[in-house]
Amino acid sequence: LIRLPAAVRRAVEEAAAAATRMRMEDSLRLHATRMKSIMETSLDAIIVMDSRGVILDWNAQAESMFGWQKHEVLGRTVAETIIPLQHREAHARGLMRFLATGEGPMLNRRVDITALHRTGREFSVELAVTASNINDHWQFTAFIMDTSERKWAERRLAAQYAVTQVLAESPTLEEAGAKILQVLCECLGWEVGGIWKVDRDANLLRCLEIWHDPKTKADEFMADSRQRTFAPGVGMPGRVWSHSEPAWISDVLKDPNFPRAPVAAKAGLHGAVGFPIKIGKNVYGIIEFFSHQIRVPDTELMQMVGEIGIKIGQFVERKETEAALQERDLARLSAERANQAKSEFLSRMSHELRTPLNAVLGFAQLLAMDALSSEQQEHVQHILKGGRHLLTLINEVLDIARIEAGRMTFSLEPVSVSSVLGEAVDLIRPQAAARNIQLVMRSPWKETIYVRADRQRVKQVLLNLLSNGVKYNREGGTLTVSCEAAPDSRYRLTVTDTGGGIPPALMSRLFTPFDRLGADATTEGTGLGLVLSRILTMGMGGALSVDSVEGQGTSVSVELLLSEPPTARATATVPDTAQGAAPVAGGAFTVLYIEDNLPNYQLVERLVEKRPDVKLIGAMQGKLGVELAVAHRPDVILLDLNLPDIQGDEVVLRLREHPETAAIPVVMLSADAMQKQIDKLLAAGAQKYLTKPIEVTQFYSLLDELMTKKGGR
Repeated sequence: LIRLPAAVRRAVEEAAAAATRMRMEDSLRLHATRMKSIMETSLDAIIVMDSRGVILDWNAQAESMFGWQKHEVLGRTVAETIIPLQHREAHARGLMRFLATGEGPMLNRRVDITALHRTGREFSVELAVTASNINDHWQFTAFIMDTSERKWAERRLAAQYAVTQVLAESPTLEEAGAKILQVLCECLGWEVGGIWKVDRDANLLRCLEIWHDPKTKADEFMADSRQRTFAPGVGMPGRVWSHSEPAWISDVLKDPNFPRAPVAAKAGLHGAVGFPIKIGKNVYGIIEFFSHQIRVPDTELMQMVGEIGIKIGQFVERKETEAALQERDLARLSAERANQAKSEFLSRMSHELRTPLNAVLGFAQLLAMDALSSEQQEHVQHILKGGRHLLTLINEVLDIARIEAGRMTFSLEPVSVSSVLGEAVDLIRPQAAARNIQLVMRSPWKETIYVRADRQRVKQVLLNLLSNGVKYNREGGTLTVSCEAAPDSRYRLTVTDTGGGIPPALMSRLFTPFDRLGADATTEGTGLGLVLSRILTMGMGGALSVDSVEGQGTSVSVELLLSEPPTARATATVPDTAQGAAPVAGGAFTVLYIEDNLPNYQLVERLVEKRPDVKLIGAMQGKLGVELAVAHRPDVILLDLNLPDIQGDEVVLRLREHPETAAIPVVMLSADAMQKQIDKLLAAGAQKYLTKPIEVTQFYSLLDELMTKKGGR
């Protein structure tokens, strides 16, 4: 190139320089294209300004965020375009400081500030500013992200959480009021808040609580609010009350329906929002907030305060419900104590009646087993009939006491209709025959049908219905028992008599306890049987209904849920003859009876005398009974509950704790027939619990069962 003529050399150098310039221009164009693409596609608003704060560039996201088009803002200052009035002075000072020192608090870091929309709405943004010195001229680039939704969500959560915390810690709205107003004002940026409560009697709103930011001079406004009342539709509170929805006032000083405008002006209050506290659809009260600024309606804020109003309404409703429940609980507790006292009285009465009945019925059964004359047998049967009737009455009263005390329990299982009905009918036949009443069993009662019931209770119900059908029938009448399928997978049993029926005027009293509907005094009964039958039927998930025609008779129907047959299982046979089981191998069968009541002990003594293979030893005190059990190790221990030194449950525990007696079966013989007591003793370790009066055949069956078990060991 050096050997080339100067003109050619210059031409080559110029061409090379031109090529270099073209490459640089291409690079600059590419860089500009890239920068423009970045500006236009950025998710942040990007604003470029010079050292005077004049806008040089403005991307599409800035247009969307602030509401200004690019051509509208070029040449305007950032301060007058996007900075709220109250922050412009600080912005100017910061810019001057940077130009003087090269330092500024806003540079090269992310800060949360408030920005201004074209509409005048202020919103939260995150700002990052970088500075560049281009040809000795400072240029600033601002990257702005709208955080208003996030900030609003945070404020909303903070407000809701704060209100929830206040409500959780406060017993009443009166005590929670000031704290609620404070946390909502602080979280949502309001200066004054008030709560108004509806006075239903006067049909007015009264100020319940009012709070203000200590920096706000609102004493006169607060005093005016406290002494005011508002009718529906009057003022901010009355407006919210009448419409039952939130209301917004951009400037209360320009609102024609704001009676407190003069004192609001003195306090510098403008924007306001009010919302109802609702319980269901009814307005319980109003909450209102005031701001120094003129505020445009904010739908999200309206929605949020509406939700808070609902939350506070739920709190008030819950507290009112709790107060009502407390009153109800006190009333219930009082009723329960009365019921408990009644139940305890009935239990004691039952115990005191059963104890002598045990001797009456027990010795009567012993007499009936002896060779007596026909007249003597008739007398014994009268004793047994009267005693058993008295026992039935005691049982009915006790069952009612159990039900009222909530202690009635049911053991639901598949029960054969034909079996339980057959047993009940067989038991009632002698009564029917005595009055020449014909028992008619309509098909298909012998079919293999099972219902879901408590066998003992359903038998009790059927016996009661059959007994009533005999008692209230006419001499020589008919008692019909029919069975049929019923809707909803139920089975219906109906007992129909041909008696005098029930007058329509008395039907409403049919299930009133102790109301015998004017029955003749010679007719046995307490007025509890049908009531108890209905309760027992309902307790088994069934229903009992009555249909009666005066002068023709009465039909009582019981409906129970159908059930699948029970799974097959082995059933142990228990001898029930008075003669007893086969002799026990290895010597006499020893029974220890711990009982302090002499007639009761003598009854068991007489029963055992008829079984020569059984030996009886006795104790009238619990501690002595335990000592005898350890010394003699009997085959079974019969135990009364109420003993003079220690109670029967304590005796059971001591027997179970001693290695010599732990395995000996204990059978309770007690006049206390309360289920709670029965469950307690069985849980303590008793094997069985028999209630007095003793049924002789049941007693012998128990002995035979225990003797058979011993013989099989």
